[in-house]
Amino acid sequence: MNIHQKKKILCNGFTIIEMLIALSIIALLSTLVIANFTSLRVNSNLNSETEQLGALLRQTQLWALSGQTRGGIRPVGGWALHVEECSVGSCKHILFADTNPAGVPNRIYDAGLDELASEYVLDPSINVISVFPSNAGVLDIDFDSPYAGIYFNGMQVDAEAVIVLEHEKTGAQRTVRIDRDSGRINLE
Repeated sequence: MNIHQKKKILCNGFTIIEMLIALSIIALLSTLVIANFTSLRVNSNLNSETEQLGALLRQTQLWALSGQTRGGIRPVGGWALHVEECSVGSCKHILFADTNPAGVPNRIYDAGLDELASEYVLDPSINVISVFPSNAGVLDIDFDSPYAGIYFNGMQVDAEAVIVLEHEKTGAQRTVRIDRDSGRINLE
């Protein structure tokens, strides 16, 4: 092998600087993809819990409109959803039938008296940071049967109810609004 052939063989590869630059670009792109994936997953959890809350409210409303019964009897106070401000993975929503034994609906959740239809536990990273109108951090949304008249904490005073969900780590928020007059449930 002569000197010209050796030079030609040595010139065919990459230099160490070219290799370092290529590896740096790959590392940077990988970091960006992983960061975006994490953000997407976090937003997905918050969006999922907001959609679930909207679905629970719609189910409650539908049960009231359709005259859903419990043990063959329509609840005297209709169907309602109990939502509390909460944090640190302790959040849950309670769907219940307002079955006050005295026969007079109070349209708020009375543990042990009202009939529990279902309990939904939120993802531990999602908190309910505020409810309006608030009764000591609690909001009971009652849909009266059979016309689904809406009560917030047992009254028909406020025009709308607002529930704000927040992701614990990122602080990202979503809002659920319930219009008392139209019955519309908006997810924002």
